[in-house]
Amino acid sequence: VLAYGPTGAGKTHTMLGSPEQPGVIPRALMDLLQLTREEGAEGRPWALSVTMSYLEIYQEKVLDLLDPSSGDLVIREDCRGNILIPGLTQKPITSFTDFERHFLPASGNRTVGATRLNQRSSRSHAVLLVKVRPLQRG
Repeated sequence: VLAYGPTGAGKTHTMLGSPEQPGVIPRALMDLLQLTREEGAEGRPWALSVTMSYLEIYQEKVLDLLDPSSGDLVIREDCRGNILIPGLTQKPITSFTDFERHFLPASGNRTVGATRLNQRSSRSHAVLLVKVRPLQRG
């Protein structure tokens, strides 16, 4: 999901919402994490791993918002066309509380500056990556 528009258009509110009216990200994650607890065809919960990464692209540089000390990361493409970012932090999440514990402080690492419409506005592009992978059952 991409949110695009001018300052003040409601991109952040649409994506994050509020505690009373959650946005796209909280709703999608809560639904996804609920699915990982539901039973699959075998009568057992799905064996899935859910991880999150959070990065910022600012002035042609890629910053890991979960670990800003990692410096400028490089985006690569493998021979199959998969996009890779070596060194990008991946945090496992099993609940929405896990997500918030990582996401909220990381959001404070974003680059901000003043605009004519907003005293504190992001000057970058943020990318939240949520990966869902099947686990091998033993």
